[in-house]
Amino acid sequence: MSTAITMPSRYYIDSACYANDKERVLYRTWQYVGHVCELPSPGSFFTTRIVDESLIITRDEHGELHALYNVCRHRAHRVVEGDGNQKRLVCPYHAWSYGLDGCLLAAPKTEEVAGFDHDVRLRPVRLETLAGLIFVNLDDDAPSLHQDFAGLEEEILAAKPTLADMQLVFEDQIAHQCNWKVSVENFSECYHCPVAHRYITSNLYSGEEYRVTIKDKVIRHFSPRLEESDLH
Repeated sequence: MSTAITMPSRYYIDSACYANDKERVLYRTWQYVGHVCELPSPGSFFTTRIVDESLIITRDEHGELHALYNVCRHRAHRVVEGDGNQKRLVCPYHAWSYGLDGCLLAAPKTEEVAGFDHDVRLRPVRLETLAGLIFVNLDDDAPSLHQDFAGLEEEILAAKPTLADMQLVFEDQIAHQCNWKVSVENFSECYHCPVAHRYITSNLYSGEEYRVTIKDKVIRHFSPRLEESDLH
């Protein structure tokens, strides 16, 4: 019989542990922020958050995607909120405006400031896509997404070739009031599925044959789909 252990509770509730998690894990790994369909045309943008860092994800006039810190370089005011489509990003505090790539376009009255650096810009954040999924990484020195997860895009597209072309038709957000590790652990098993998701395991996928494997930083979930004739 195998023995199971859990981490001490302080890893979930101690503020020092959480500060360490932020600096050594959450700020240094690739985090999913959205799908390319959420930026359908030049000028599209949405905002997101990695822990306590606010970011802007944009598509510029050339169709290129960018991730930027949502912090004006003047007085550190948040530049934009929510999502939308606009030709430039304008800070509501002093009307400094930036291009969708983060470059400074206008800063009122700075022509009167001797030596003003017009090359100032919103700080960029690393962004990469994988099968149409957008990821960011706050660590400039981290390995690239495709280096970190070599072969994963091909594996995903083999299962769902049209993933990058799909459109978002409905979104439901649930905020987990817990330490981030509790949420990750919950989605790293399906022990709860036959109880909490009985419809799924009775009508769509086999709860008895559900398997979870962990290899090369990837958690893979597999369950055979129940035959249509078995649906009830």
